Amino acid sequence: ILIHPVGGDIYFYRDLCKGLPNDQTVYAIRCPILKGRKPYLSIEEMATEYLSIIEKFGISYPFMLGGSSFG
Repeated sequence: ILIHPVGGDIYFYRDLCKGLPNDQTVYAIRCPILKGRKPYLSIEEMATEYLSIIEKFGISYPFMLGGSSFG
């Protein structure tokens, strides 16, 4: 699961994904603020919401998180 970089979008990861094996599942979280959500008050609030997003899509442990820059 890739977390967006500081700009909030996930297009940054396209080339990385192209280099992974075809059977490697990759998910990426785009910052909800880009769709109108109000800014987070803390990193903890953001992490809680991102875990909710992960659970909403039925992804369960174990999984690996990755990111670049802010992500």
